[in-house]
Amino acid sequence: MTSPPDLSGFGTATILHLLTGGFRNEVWKVEIDGNLYVAKSTPRSGAQVNWMTGLMSLAGQAGFRTPQLHRSASGMYINGGFTLESYLSGHLCAEGYMPDISRAVTEFHQASRALPQRPGFASRADLLTQDLGGDVYMRALPGDLHQKIRRAFAAIADQPVVPVHGDLGEINVLVADGLPPALIDWDESRGDCAFFDQQRLPGVALSAAEEKACLAFEIATCRQSEPEYSQNLAQKLT
Repeated sequence: MTSPPDLSGFGTATILHLLTGGFRNEVWKVEIDGNLYVAKSTPRSGAQVNWMTGLMSLAGQAGFRTPQLHRSASGMYINGGFTLESYLSGHLCAEGYMPDISRAVTEFHQASRALPQRPGFASRADLLTQDLGGDVYMRALPGDLHQKIRRAFAAIADQPVVPVHGDLGEINVLVADGLPPALIDWDESRGDCAFFDQQRLPGVALSAAEEKACLAFEIATCRQSEPEYSQNLAQKLT
């Protein structure tokens, strides 16, 4: 059984319960000084989290609700391996019922395009020549799969790079009556092709090469944390 986290660095916290949906991280609902928060375990560095908070702020300017990360008593966003962010109201979208947020996503991409690559992360073009980037470790892939993934990335290597949420689907979009959609779980955000954020949006049709690149990236990024899931996906990559 997972033990509740020590959040004393953020204040006197009441741990309410473990939240579902954290496939790679522990996610807890907590209360501090009468306010609700979400505490998340993170393997990211301070620089990587700082970059993420800047991107979330730009998404907020484009019209989305986004969590606000809170600093610990030491002034850092990470304390004891956890971050603390505001709890947002709403419910997750049902599968296949994403709201029409295409225009806001495009505005968000345009507003953030001047940001450099997230520290320690890589786009699909970067991964043609380097092995490490975020959760991707190309050397952990079997030789034939390694080659298939790089071929998929090479097919769309000329597309421009913009900062993306990186995991924009129903599981990370909250909707609530009278409020803008909320985008949560920015852990996989990075600089990459815009279509990585557009693949699950209603009314958006990706090319065959873009769909293949999305599949290839999902296989690569899940290889170490969710090996069985990654292996199942790999059977679909030709």
